[in-house]
Amino acid sequence: MAMDFLKNIGEKVSETGKAVGGKTKQVSEIAKITYKITAEEKAVEELYAILGKACYEAENAKAESPYFGQCEEISAKMDGIEELKKQLNTIKGIVVCENCKAEISAENDFCGKCGAKLVKPVEEPVAVEDVVVDHEETVEADACGADAVIDEEKSDYPNK
Repeated sequence: MAMDFLKNIGEKVSETGKAVGGKTKQVSEIAKITYKITAEEKAVEELYAILGKACYEAENAKAESPYFGQCEEISAKMDGIEELKKQLNTIKGIVVCENCKAEISAENDFCGKCGAKLVKPVEEPVAVEDVVVDHEETVEADACGADAVIDEEKSDYPNK
């Protein structure tokens, strides 16, 4: 009886081992196939991006293109990105080499990568716009000078 009991336990352990081995193989196969699917989906997305960029470049200048509006929007966003990059580089104290596009400290006169002379942006003074008051505005005030009211029809400035 003890022998049968041990034999039975041995068979159960063997069956469990085979089941675990089968499940491990199944999980491994699932992981491999999932990885392949993800890699293929990423490749498709990259191809879409290449195709989209080619379409943009081909259709960008054509006003009659059905994609002209989207092309203009992309161009505007790209211009905005370039302006933001310039602002970021100014804050970081970096200039971009026009020759090799390397980012170099603004303190340098020459590019450390290609040796080209760096063109440093000229800092433009910030213009403060003068506020011009139209002297033809109608201002009504009480005797104490309080509660002045600007006639909105004659004013160039919206009433807030």
